[in-house]
Amino acid sequence: MPFPAYHVLFYMLLLCVGQADAAELRVAVASNFFLPMQQIVSAYEQQSENTIKLSIGSSGKHYAQLQNGAPFDMFFSADSNKVYLLEQQELIIPGTRFTYAIGRLALVSMEPENDAGAELGVLTQRAGRIAIANPMLAPYGRAAQQTLQQAGLWEQLQPRLVVGENASQALQFVASRNARFGLVAASYLSMPELSFAYVWLIPDSMHEPIIQQAVILRDSPVARDFARFVSGESGRAVITSYGYHLP
Repeated sequence: MPFPAYHVLFYMLLLCVGQADAAELRVAVASNFFLPMQQIVSAYEQQSENTIKLSIGSSGKHYAQLQNGAPFDMFFSADSNKVYLLEQQELIIPGTRFTYAIGRLALVSMEPENDAGAELGVLTQRAGRIAIANPMLAPYGRAAQQTLQQAGLWEQLQPRLVVGENASQALQFVASRNARFGLVAASYLSMPELSFAYVWLIPDSMHEPIIQQAVILRDSPVARDFARFVSGESGRAVITSYGYHLP
């Protein structure tokens, strides 16, 4: 028995309302947080009609784009200072800045190193280049410099350092074997396509905390909802699974 015409009209109106309520959120994300963010977005979209469009890159590049009016709705930075500067320039929604993760640093190599207990000492016992992110631009690069300085190795290892623009490029040097070692974001240890033969997690005491902060740039119910989801139980479970500390 066919539906009466008014029933068909009613369901069409419901469909239109649902489509009107759905929204797309444009999110700029630091490259070290790409994998957990993909997983968080997947979980969020399963329980929401909204969609999240990610733009992955260095925090410094995103910061420059935002200063030039890039149309992002949220920014997940690896560098809390970049978010602070945006706040000072009144380019964010006031009161929305929050810490979503505290990063960790790891010493890695694609080659096996027999001296498993040597820790940073392996850098002086083995030849080869050492990849780090640019300390002037990237928080993971600053953490790498501080780690080597605390170990008394910074000056000694200067000739062997190869410096990437960001954490992702430092990883690429190691993955392509253009560098034997790398001081990289520990979240990269979860990349399924990489199989590091040597890994040592750097103690947090060897560098300043890598405080990663997010902010809403264009206010909307969707942005507020996604911020709550990231900070909630589901988001936090994903974040810790990738080796980050929670705030």
